[in-house]
Amino acid sequence: MATIKILLKSPSTTSPIIIQIQHAGKTEVLISKYRIKPECFAEDLGHVRYLNGMICKKTVHHLNETLQKTTRLLQQRIALLDASSLPYSVDEICEGIDFQGEAIPKDLFTFFRIQIALKAARHKYASQQLYTAALHALQHYAHSSKYPFSHLTRDFVAGYIEYLNNRKLAAGTISKYMAILHTICFRASCLGVEINRERLFAGLHPAVGRSAKRAVDKSVLAKIARLKLDNVPSLKYASDLFLFSFFAQGMSLIDILHLKKENIRNGQIHYARAKCGTRICLGITPQMKSIIDTYCQTDQNEGHLFPTLRGIEQGSVAEYKTYRATLRATNRALLKISGMLHLQVPLTTYVARHTWATNAKKAHIPIPVIQEALGHTSIRTTEIYLQQFETRMIEQINARITRL
Repeated sequence: MATIKILLKSPSTTSPIIIQIQHAGKTEVLISKYRIKPECFAEDLGHVRYLNGMICKKTVHHLNETLQKTTRLLQQRIALLDASSLPYSVDEICEGIDFQGEAIPKDLFTFFRIQIALKAARHKYASQQLYTAALHALQHYAHSSKYPFSHLTRDFVAGYIEYLNNRKLAAGTISKYMAILHTICFRASCLGVEINRERLFAGLHPAVGRSAKRAVDKSVLAKIARLKLDNVPSLKYASDLFLFSFFAQGMSLIDILHLKKENIRNGQIHYARAKCGTRICLGITPQMKSIIDTYCQTDQNEGHLFPTLRGIEQGSVAEYKTYRATLRATNRALLKISGMLHLQVPLTTYVARHTWATNAKKAHIPIPVIQEALGHTSIRTTEIYLQQFETRMIEQINARITRL
């Protein structure tokens, strides 16, 4: 547990005030440039006091205000790092905070770790994982655990892209890592770091290539629906989740697993996407209702429609780990189903989303509404357009698309 104390550097003579931060057996201090006499400092209260003839009231007010502001920033940082459940150092508590209470980051990697802690504290576990991977790649490239923002150059960024390419990372992964670095620099610049982002990243954004075809023909969906898998529960559950995703307008697995009875109103499902918070309303088709009835617990008024996350605290690390484990298990099961059906395109949870999008395009839904790469580079734009169409019309289109 980190502790903060306000002290005089030397309690027996005129000296600067210091803020002492202790954590994990190590100590760091922030030192004031202003020196005061011991008589003007109340150590038990941790503030400067007015004594006529020794210090003016204006100085007392300024010093105490600065002490409060700096201490508050440190306490907020500690609370954030504690909430992340990740190990942290005393350096990360003090990063960018000086005695004047200014949180100006200086080291790229330390600031990076603070952003990762912030993701964890806000239960953004997928983002936390991605930011952590991006940080590790950047540290490996720099061959260092510290890297001042002042050392960032366009050549450094260009070399980083070349390094990622040499590691044979996918174009999409490289693009994400670069977007994260750009975001880190933007946030640091908002806190006062002098970064010319336009010059730093000019012409260096890697292009994202098109991914391999992931959609399957609707006839494949019909074959999956006809499979007799009741004797293999893992395959049955995976096939039902896959089919439900297709029937539910390409709903992603994380959103399916988070669905609760409270999301169902007047024959429709109302939910907010986990990825970006976009609110979506869709009608429940007969196929969807059949799958829901298979897994929904009828003896409860509330609860998850599907069993995976039942009884797990919402927003917890356990919930995220359970989702990730289910995603892996579902994709393994779908791969087995692909083999059973001798498919050229291996099934994954993402294939259901792409299949719905492809069939939506074939049904002549306007391109601005459903794009061929739904769920990829233009997820948010597509969903913004979806909001502008009448729900009833979308329901009619979905009923036509999902008819097997």
